[in-house]
Amino acid sequence: MSQHTGTIRDMGLLDLSSAQSAEDLSGITSIHDVGAIIIPEDLMSALIRIDIHDVGSVVPIPRGANVSLHMGQTRLTGEALAAAIDRAADAWADQTLWRSLMQRAMARDYSWNAAARKYLSLYRALLSQ
Repeated sequence: MSQHTGTIRDMGLLDLSSAQSAEDLSGITSIHDVGAIIIPEDLMSALIRIDIHDVGSVVPIPRGANVSLHMGQTRLTGEALAAAIDRAADAWADQTLWRSLMQRAMARDYSWNAAARKYLSLYRALLSQ
């Protein structure tokens, strides 16, 4: 899968979202000076085998999630805000859609405890290496 091998450096965004397994990342020896790494959340532990320095953030993406990446500068305008409000109003008007959005959001655990469990799991994986 991965066309990335060796050292990866000086990138704004490193998109590894198409990786299917840790083997797909095995050719990467180090990642340096990268703004953000996008990676499937089930492959987060594969990153511990890679020498990583000066990375702004690692963004885990759930498998099968419908994710849009926006790169470059974003200019927010009154028109953009109005469009977002219109989309929210349209979703509210469609109660089936609104309930679906609410249920999907409420099914996720955004608590500090959930975040702590994820970090604890990552630290345990690091310690077992």
